[in-house]
Formats: sequence, structure tokens, C-alpha cells
Amino acid sequence: MVTDISSALDDARLLNLPQGWTQIKFIDSIEKISLTDKKLKQSAYLEKGDIPVVDQGQTLIGGYTNRADLKITSIAPIIIFGDHTKVLKFVNFNFVAGAEGVKPFHAQPWYDPKFLFYMLHVVDLPDKGYARHFQYLERVVLPLPPLPEQHRIVTKIEELFTQLNAGVVSLKKVQVQLKRYRQAVLKAAFDGRLTQEWREEHKREIEPASVLFEKIKREYHRDEKEITKRLPLVEAELFQVPEEWIWVRAQDVCENITNGYTPTADKLFEGSGEIPFIKVYNLTKTGSLNFTVKPTFISRITHETELRRSAVYPQDVLMNIVGPPLGKVSLVPELHGEWNINQAMVIYRTFPQYSRKLILYVLLSETIQKWLQKRGKTTAGQTNYTITMSRSLPIPLPPLDEQSIIVNEIERHFSQIDHLEKTLENSLRQAETLRHSILKRAFEGKLVPQDPTDEPAFVLLERIKAERAHHMAEVKKGKKDQSPPPKRRIKHAN
Repeated sequence: MVTDISSALDDARLLNLPQGWTQIKFIDSIEKISLTDKKLKQSAYLEKGDIPVVDQGQTLIGGYTNRADLKITSIAPIIIFGDHTKVLKFVNFNFVAGAEGVKPFHAQPWYDPKFLFYMLHVVDLPDKGYARHFQYLERVVLPLPPLPEQHRIVTKIEELFTQLNAGVVSLKKVQVQLKRYRQAVLKAAFDGRLTQEWREEHKREIEPASVLFEKIKREYHRDEKEITKRLPLVEAELFQVPEEWIWVRAQDVCENITNGYTPTADKLFEGSGEIPFIKVYNLTKTGSLNFTVKPTFISRITHETELRRSAVYPQDVLMNIVGPPLGKVSLVPELHGEWNINQAMVIYRTFPQYSRKLILYVLLSETIQKWLQKRGKTTAGQTNYTITMSRSLPIPLPPLDEQSIIVNEIERHFSQIDHLEKTLENSLRQAETLRHSILKRAFEGKLVPQDPTDEPAFVLLERIKAERAHHMAEVKKGKKDQSPPPKRRIKHAN
């Protein structure tokens, strides 16, 4: 649809353009808006203010400022190109530019501004680096339809996009509802409702959790003072659980709860290595661990010496304690036999009497996360959970037999949610594919019918060119007529 100027000729037929269309260089289709202000520091941004700041990012709107000394761009409508991310924004309001990479411009009169804006979305730019995207774009040749057809195309695009956006909004609402449903399942699991029917059927067979806890203490906490000296559980901070259950501290049912350690950069290897090294971005909020994201490794020597205390193994549960974002919890998979972790997360390795998957879902539950959030310490925008908090976290202890039933019920519901979420993700991808298809058809001349009565684009260009030449001649003539007569040289007598 678009062609590099190096291989483009003036013959519009080479681009298979419809009747009445022509082609034109991008640089000849716009008028640049010069920005003389220096980059606005992020510290100067406000959540609310008088003047919007346009910056590079997903929306190209960075915040607000009240600084009156900055140059305000007020020629509208304007198309903004972020040459680092190729993000486009169509704006119709006054703003200041907050970054040097922001390239505002407006369309020449032979382009409908919105037509040009939509067309730029389908221009493929090579990854040439931060400063060269816009330079490459300047050399691109674009199709130019008759102006009335451009208006019709824009109207049709926006009509179809309105319908498409409504569908996308509905899909995203369902995504939010599924996240709430996921938390509702966890809430029902840990207040006992999810397994209430099972408990009633097996009431005479269930060994109460208090008896189970006594066994744990005898086997793993031989010193009774080790338990009694810990922080007492406060009823007000807990929710009600079935009478067969009890509340305990996380450290009461874990071998150890400790954080990891980060070695120096020269001991970290990207892509491959001996021991996989987990970072916070590998954790998720769904319980799975995603090691496909920037996989990092350490040597076995580092693993077995300076990082030996932060070694983790399959079925260990990890939670990040530095954020935002907080609340990421993952089960270590069987993908590798040994792993290691950095200092921003803690290990929960439970005794056999407490299901590893159960504590995974406990940590993911909103109620437990809120307990941590209330006690987290925030400094300079970063929130931390301490090791003491992680150890003293109150968690429910159900009877041993019921633990597996709870996990099965959670995973049965989550499997249904996962299936629905994948269906929604596929539908959203299809919506984006359809959006691209609409634009592609539009700029191939296949979205709306051509009208033979439209003024051809090359005629429009010649007419505007002639009008501008006439206008410049008139301006030049007017200036000449208004110029003062030349000064006469006066001869002085000797």
C-alpha cells in the first residue's frame, strides 16, 4: 500500500491506485510544527493542570502543567507522531510537548487530517532507532484519493470503528468480571463455602485442623515457646472460617520463609545458563511462573555458594515483596530441578501437612493481599513487605483431607475461567486484525465506492498549487505597491 520513495515513480498505476487517485510524498503532505521548548522533566508533570503535556507513550498524553513560559501549540487539528514508539495521536486542543521525540504536524489542504491520521497507522516503519523513524517516514510515498472520497472513507472508518470499539469494550468488561469471579472463587474457598457440601457429607470422618496443628508442632516445632512467643492472631483482622478449621501464622506451617539475593551483574547471564534465576517480572497474578520473559541464569558455582540460601525447587511458592505492582504469586514449575531467586521475593516452602497449591491460592486471595497492603511500607513510591510480615501472615488451616478438595474445586473453576479468558483474548486479537483489515481496504480504495464526479486528486493538487502561486504573486505585488519610493540622492553644492 505504501512504497519507499527510492522505488516509487510518479506513475500512480505502479501502486495499483483506483481511478482518480494519485500518490504523493509524505513530506509534501504535511506542515511541520516547530517546537522550541526543551524536554519537560517528569517531575514537572501534574495529575491535573491547565495545559495538557503530550509525551511519548501508549497514549502520547503525559500529564498536565501550569507553566506559562512554555510554548503552546494551538494549531488544530494536529497529528502527533512519537518517533520512538510510532504512536499516533489526533488532537484538537492546545498542548505543550514534553519530549524531543514528539513530532506534531498538520495536514496540507489536499488531505483530510483524519484520513492522513488513519493511513499512517498502516505504514510499516523499519526499526531504525529512536531518532530515525520520522526521517524514514518523510521519504514514504502515500496514496492520495480525491478529497470527497477521503471524507467518505473517514466517515465509513469511524462508523465501523464505533461498532468495533463497542464490541471491544464489552469484551474487556467481561475480562474484568472474570477477574472478579476468580477472586470470588478464592473468597468462597477460604471462608469454607466452596467445600461446605463435602464437609457435611464427611462430617464424622474429618479430623479437625486443631488436631493436625498439634501434629505439626510435635514434628516440626519441638520447642513450644517457638509457637507461643509469636504474634497472637487478632480476631478482628480475620474472617470467619468453618469450625473444623483454625487460623495459623504462615511460618507455623512452613520450613522457612526467606527472601532471595541478587549477585553482581557479571554473574547474571541472559538467555541460557546452568541455573535459572527468577526475577519479579517472571511472577504473575494467576499463580503460574512465566520464565519466557527475559530469562536469566547464574552458574552452578554461584548457586551453590553465595546464593545457596535462596535456592528454590519445583512446587515452592514465590511472592514478590517489592512493588508496585505487588500481589504477584507463582508456583515454581518442574521445568528445571533447581532455581534461584532475587531479593525482591520470598519463598514459601510448606510442610507436608499444608498443601503447596493451597498456600499459593491463599496468597493470591484478595483478603490476604489486603492484610499485607495495610502493613506495607511505602518509601519514594516503592512499597515493601518485610520478611517479618511475610512470616506472620495469618492463613487458614483446613483439615488435611479437605485441603485437596479445596484445591480441586478452585482449579475446576479456574479452568473454566481460563478457557473463557483465552476465548476473550482471541476475540480481542480478531478485533485488532479486523481493525487493520478495515484500514487496509480503505487505503486500497475498497472500503467505499468511487464517484466519477469527484475532482481527481491530481487536479486538486494542480488547482491548489495554482491558487497558492496566484496568492503569493498577489502578496508580492501588494508589498511592491506599498513599498516607499526610493530616496533621491541630494547633491550638495561645493
